[in-house]
Amino acid sequence: MTNESGSSALSTPPRTADAEPTDAPGTPAADETAPSATAIGALWLGILALVWLTVMLRSVQASLTSPGDGAFGITAAAIGLPAVVSAALVGGAGVALAVRGFVRRSLDERPTARFVIALGSGLLVGMGAAAAIVLGHPDGGSAVMVLGGTIAAGATIGAALAGIRATAVVGAGVAASLGVFLLTFLRELFKSDLLRIFGAGDNPVSMLNAQHWLGLTGAVLSGLVAGLIAVAYLRRAVRHAAAPPRWPVYLLAGASTGLMLLLTEAITRIGGAQVLALARSVSDHDSVFQDMADAARINAGLLVLFVGGITAIIAFGRTLTPAAADEPAEEPATP
Repeated sequence: MTNESGSSALSTPPRTADAEPTDAPGTPAADETAPSATAIGALWLGILALVWLTVMLRSVQASLTSPGDGAFGITAAAIGLPAVVSAALVGGAGVALAVRGFVRRSLDERPTARFVIALGSGLLVGMGAAAAIVLGHPDGGSAVMVLGGTIAAGATIGAALAGIRATAVVGAGVAASLGVFLLTFLRELFKSDLLRIFGAGDNPVSMLNAQHWLGLTGAVLSGLVAGLIAVAYLRRAVRHAAAPPRWPVYLLAGASTGLMLLLTEAITRIGGAQVLALARSVSDHDSVFQDMADAARINAGLLVLFVGGITAIIAFGRTLTPAAADEPAEEPATP
């Protein structure tokens, strides 16, 4: 979507006082009531988000059933909780977008119905995820119940985000988050090799330094990926929109993955407080590790937010054409 005069907003002619409203396309009245840009590929976004949520649920279930004492399972669950809550948040938003894709024409002008459908979709996803955790570990006690409830809350809150009228920004956030999930998966898959590249050795100090730089680099790359995917998605979604969004919308889309990561952290700390407290009570070493992990997640979320937003603004600015001259160039004076 290339816009003239260096602006992304659709300009409309001024409406005079004696002008009669008309329903013809392209008139001011039609543009003022034009629907906002909607998400594209919502069905595929919902399917991919559900697939990733399933993978994360399987990972947490494997942690809870790992050999060893119960303390090890609780610690592993606390470590994996932010990842599965993030997957539930994106999964709820993705499924809600897919459901709205089938009924959006009748809901565009009914905010209450939009939010009811979105929340209902996310609640179903959350209940299904929570049931998979709780029923898979009936002897897990209150900690497993808290774990399932936190995951269900994440999916419901994610679906609530998809209840807004302009779903293109939410769709851009879901697409960018899925891209970041894939990048994170690849980083974990080759983590040993990457740590050696960053100088990890046999002593604990070199290992901590390598993990710090690997996390920092991963967060910056995640922000770049999130910003580029969000802009590419949003540009395609608004290609035929009657009112293309201005630059702050692209900024929000690029920063949306970081916002979701920070929202994940809030949900994890509030809903999963009991699980995190149990993990910290295992030993002093576990308490220090949890504190370091909490700080690392917040720093990573902030980096993804700022780098993603800046990347989106730069990428969007590169698509703008130079402002056209308002007046024709002056002709040289004749002798």
